[in-house]
Amino acid sequence: MLILLSVYGALNCYGQADDRWYILSLGDKPAGYYHEQSEMRVEHNQSTIRSESGFKISLSRLGSQVDMQSTVVQIEDKTGRLKSILSETFLSKQKSQVSAKIEDDKIEVTTSTGGKDSYQEIKNTDPLTGTEGVRLLSVKGLNMPGDSIVYETFYPEFNMVLVGVRKFVRRENMEFGGKLISVTKAVESFRNLPIKRELWLDRSGRLVKTSEPNPYGQLTFVLSNKYSSIKAASVKVELSEDTYAATVVRSNIRLPQSRQIQSITIKIKLKNQAEGFPDFTGPYQQLIEKKPDYVVLKIWSPKIGENIESRDSTYKNQFLVANSFLDKDDTLIISTARQIVGAEMDPCRKAILIRNWVTMNMKFSPGIVLAPSSEVIRNMEGTCCSYATITATLCRAAGIPSRYLMGYVYTDGIWAGHAWTEIYVANSWVPIDAAVPSPGGIADAARFYYVRSSMNNGPGECLIGGQQLYSNVDIEILSYTLNDKPIKPDYRVCEVTNSGYNNEGLGISMRKIRDLEFYDTNKVFPENILFSMRSKDSEESVKVYQYSITPGLDLTTEISACLKDASVDGAPVETSYNESRSFKLSKGNKSAMAIVNGSDIYIIVAQGKNSESLLEESLKSFRYKEYPSINS
Repeated sequence: MLILLSVYGALNCYGQADDRWYILSLGDKPAGYYHEQSEMRVEHNQSTIRSESGFKISLSRLGSQVDMQSTVVQIEDKTGRLKSILSETFLSKQKSQVSAKIEDDKIEVTTSTGGKDSYQEIKNTDPLTGTEGVRLLSVKGLNMPGDSIVYETFYPEFNMVLVGVRKFVRRENMEFGGKLISVTKAVESFRNLPIKRELWLDRSGRLVKTSEPNPYGQLTFVLSNKYSSIKAASVKVELSEDTYAATVVRSNIRLPQSRQIQSITIKIKLKNQAEGFPDFTGPYQQLIEKKPDYVVLKIWSPKIGENIESRDSTYKNQFLVANSFLDKDDTLIISTARQIVGAEMDPCRKAILIRNWVTMNMKFSPGIVLAPSSEVIRNMEGTCCSYATITATLCRAAGIPSRYLMGYVYTDGIWAGHAWTEIYVANSWVPIDAAVPSPGGIADAARFYYVRSSMNNGPGECLIGGQQLYSNVDIEILSYTLNDKPIKPDYRVCEVTNSGYNNEGLGISMRKIRDLEFYDTNKVFPENILFSMRSKDSEESVKVYQYSITPGLDLTTEISACLKDASVDGAPVETSYNESRSFKLSKGNKSAMAIVNGSDIYIIVAQGKNSESLLEESLKSFRYKEYPSINS
């Protein structure tokens, strides 16, 4: 989605030529093409300029293919004043369309996704500039250092009128096609979007090159030819683990029982202050301190009716209506919601039933990024975005006002971009999360949001905060509350010595066994392993994993799934270890014990010729802080 945000900026702001092709690169890898063309038309004795631009990019994300393609058509008058826009986007075969007609006092916007149309009027009396208009302004206004131009345009993907600013930097010579050409280097930014890019324009104000930072690497467009540009789009770009690691934030500590954290105070520090911060304020999320380079937030898991917001029916209705992404009027959505909630009348219990159903029936798929609920309900797979979309839509179908949240969530040693749902019950907003569910229903506090959206105007506003934060922040946990006990961590993530492993935050330790050496002590999500021990001279090894219990899922079934993830197949036998509910499994040269502790599951896997005795020795060496059992 963040790549789309950057490319959308290109589609709506670059100058046009008759027919120009560009190679689109991500980092140092060609990843697609960008194409633009324009022509003058005369209709009813009036001259108009039709500009068409498009891009195509193909990426491999966590083993799944993500294909993005878009086309934008703009109509301007001969002075460059924008009259209409039609934008079509395909994201992994999911089509969305936005059309905008610019009138003297308003913009009429129609959004179509998954066969559902939604209409919106945006009040606007200022003249808007199209791509040809921006080119003409650049030719006239960017001639000397310090020169700048200001224009207003419309982004259909975000349903926003934006103020763009281009500033002259210097004249340069750039090699193109074996020849040096004179170009104008400029910097372009937007007053209400966190986008800042460098542009190189020829004498006629047309684009030669552009470059801007992106969470997945520097995004550049370079003028080329049709053959080379299309060839660049035919190559699948495999984003490396390091690329994805850059989009998540390692935590300064490991949180114990993370899905039960009652409150947390964090410091969010910007790497690049120019991006600025989104608006973090809202219920159960308090801005404690704000500086240019950091903010301190306190987040807590709210109780029903805790943050009263008595609202009239007009306010609540905007979170109950169907739109192109949350189509609560879809026939399958309606019948599914009825089946899930049955005769239940309490709004909160209905919402938890819906959350549990989504958790147990959805399948995670990294290739499906942002799809409308009418598609999600039929495919039942996607990222956390799809989990949030279908949860919010089913809640609306069940008569519960809901909205879509985007932010960060803590899991397994990292903070990662995430989407979840918020519902309005008992005159208060409370969060629920089907992708990373918490016991009891209401989402835990180990998360923070940067946008809360009805999605009635499309997903654009959800992308903006992410552009500001992804790959641009460090997050430090200053304190947290668990089981009503406030904790201020003053320890490291873990310590490994010659005598053993110790993780004070999790309350886990293990003495060194035999001649085994410690490995894998710095793994984070999506890895579940905490650490391992193995011998260089034998096939003996011990591995320790941590998993979170999924509310609503049968525990025995989940234990089997966790053991399989830890490469131990078979049917475990329930037993007891250290008065904790446990499950044991021995098969071949592997033996494993799964220990249930609060909302976590610890799995110890011993491998070797005498795996059972190695497991017993490991269990005697393993220590963990006990937490009370939970009701999911």
